[in-house]
Amino acid sequence: AMPSFQVFGGLGGQFLLEELARGAAGCLPGSAFPEVHVAIWSAWQSGRRDEAAAVYRAHMALLRFAGQSADWSHHAYKTLLHRRGVLSSPQVRPPTVEFDGIAREQLLGHAAAAGIPA
Repeated sequence: AMPSFQVFGGLGGQFLLEELARGAAGCLPGSAFPEVHVAIWSAWQSGRRDEAAAVYRAHMALLRFAGQSADWSHHAYKTLLHRRGVLSSPQVRPPTVEFDGIAREQLLGHAAAAGIPA
């Protein structure tokens, strides 16, 4: 008999709706804003697909920006988690890409537009 297994998505939730539509059992976003993924998941699981899509679209710029690369997402998530009081520092250990003031400003702009406290 074939073993039973479930598939989970990732990539910061960038493709969460597509993954759920294909039967994914969930998502492992590694996120600094879990409330977004919970809202999408809850709406989807309750059959409110339009609501799930609306929440997803409202946060897509932030998801896309934060998920540009593994290094970039570490900087973005740590910056947001630091600003939310979860981490004592936004520091990412080297080697890593530079996350400069422009990147930080853009991240915080996307977070603010999405209603994410930071």
